[in-house]
This record gives sequence, C-alpha cells and structure tokens, in this order.
Amino acid sequence: MPPNLPIPGSPADWLRHARSDLALAQQRHDPARLITLVQGAGITWPEDLNAAAALTEYAVASRYPGLGGEITAEEYLQAIALAQRVLNWAEHIICQPTSAN
Repeated sequence: MPPNLPIPGSPADWLRHARSDLALAQQRHDPARLITLVQGAGITWPEDLNAAAALTEYAVASRYPGLGGEITAEEYLQAIALAQRVLNWAEHIICQPTSAN
C-alpha cells in the first residue's frame, strides 16, 4: 500500500472515499446539456436520439438508492441500446473524414 493512503476501513479512508464521490458528483454527465451543446455547435443531432437526455435518470437511480424507482430489465436493455446508438453516432461524427477547403 502506498504510504499516502489511509488504513483501509479507517475514518480517514471513508473521508477519502467521500471526497472522491463528491468530485465525481460534481462532474456528472448531463446528456440534455450535451445535446444542446452539440446542436449549438452546428452539428446535426438525430431526433431519434433525443431520448438520450433521460439517461441521467438511470445513472442517478443506480448510484443513489432511493432517489429513483426500480429499473426494470426492459428499461435497462433499452437504456443500454440507446447509449450504444449515441456512441455509434458520435464515433461516426468524429471519425468521418473532413473535407479540405
């Protein structure tokens, strides 16, 4: 164990975890905001991917018990499929060759 880390399970270790969780919470992903930024940059956003704005609900519900209802297996599969479609779209946009002017 590196000398800078507290003893596992100690109060100092729990505080380290809490600081880490807080840092992650402050960097939360907001798909609705990202969609707005993409559109504002003049990039065409496919309307069939607008449902991606709701993916934040799944992230919150899975990370913070009690803040959201149970996610069904069907909802889970739909969310994964939607996230995959968004990723495929982003890869297509990023990897397409640019035309020389």
